[in-house]
Amino acid sequence: MAAAAAVAPYADDVVVVERDGIDDVGGPRRGVPQSGQLHNLLARAQCHLEELLPGFLDGLESAGASKARVSSDTHVFELGHRMPERDLGLSLMSASRPVIESTMRERLATVFPSVRFVHASSVVGVVLDEQRRITAAEISTDRDTTKLDADVVIDCSGANASGLHWLADLGVVPPEVEELDVGQWYATCQFERPPDFDDPNRFWMVFPTPPESLGALLSPSGQSTWYASVSGRRGDTPPRTAADLIAHARSLEDPVIGELLDRASAAGEPRVFMKATATWRHYETWDDPVAGFLPLGDALASLNPLFGQGVSVAAWEAAELRRVMGENHVVDGSLDELTCSYLRSAGHCVARAWELGALVMADSSDASMTAMKKLASGVLQDGELHQLYVRMWHLLEPSDRFDRPDAVARLSDATA
Repeated sequence: MAAAAAVAPYADDVVVVERDGIDDVGGPRRGVPQSGQLHNLLARAQCHLEELLPGFLDGLESAGASKARVSSDTHVFELGHRMPERDLGLSLMSASRPVIESTMRERLATVFPSVRFVHASSVVGVVLDEQRRITAAEISTDRDTTKLDADVVIDCSGANASGLHWLADLGVVPPEVEELDVGQWYATCQFERPPDFDDPNRFWMVFPTPPESLGALLSPSGQSTWYASVSGRRGDTPPRTAADLIAHARSLEDPVIGELLDRASAAGEPRVFMKATATWRHYETWDDPVAGFLPLGDALASLNPLFGQGVSVAAWEAAELRRVMGENHVVDGSLDELTCSYLRSAGHCVARAWELGALVMADSSDASMTAMKKLASGVLQDGELHQLYVRMWHLLEPSDRFDRPDAVARLSDATA
């Protein structure tokens, strides 16, 4: 839907081909394996989804999403410490995946009513002309396969990246692929908050201090429930019951989430999601791009889901696609330039999140631990460093932000 919003101002016809049926809209669905998991929207996602679909954020709040100030209302244990509860000028929003999707669908229908959906259908191939430009998409249903004329096909098929198979069938050499071993899992369960709990907009987050690997998040959902999510790495045991999830949260370096859940009532059992590797398909360095083929979201790069960056990066890519579309409005001869420009821009978006993920997966050497302790000391003492650090994780600052002279100087002053 973000991709559709990106191109709608510049396209005569936009068709969203959706594998799930219309009856699946509004609830967790098979086409989104993480649809039953906790969804927190970082500032980067909020910024671009509002840019693409004006009114989205207000609509999300009206639909029951929770919103809190970072970090005065988001109580965080990180870098081995409880972080200061300062107002850092950012907000965090929490909503279920179905609520996010239904809000986007409503805004899309309002802002771009010409966008149409084809449900219970799959793209199974593309058609290229002699210049290797997209001319059509092949769409399969239970009944038959048809061709839909298209100048641009945006591959939002998810981590399986179906577009690569469509192109391979035509003899197209794929881009290079980079993988990062993450061995990550997390489990989410909904809880009814204690009746006497009177602040519905507070979040809690406990991030592991290397070499520890267990963490947890507690996010508000509506006026009376929490989404609790606990996480671990390969070798850690995921919880299969709500009691196991509470015990996991209670065992952490900061047991605050477990203590809160002790007073809550589970509304079901945990849903577990596992991801072995993060994958980046380097379309930005692709030797021979196919004009009009534009991957977006997990089809381009499937990130470590623990950091909540997937929606942010996809929305950012969509915003870049709209910008590129505006600069290279599709006329004869411009589609090749548009494709290359978008792929380069999308690669930049992925790089920001990928570098942070690689940073977390780095070794726990003495040098790394010393650097982490210095960073923790600086963030605890200096509000500007704290803001820079949080903005980095919201993808608003580059991953090397603390290597720059101004940040190095402030760190040195704070830790002197």
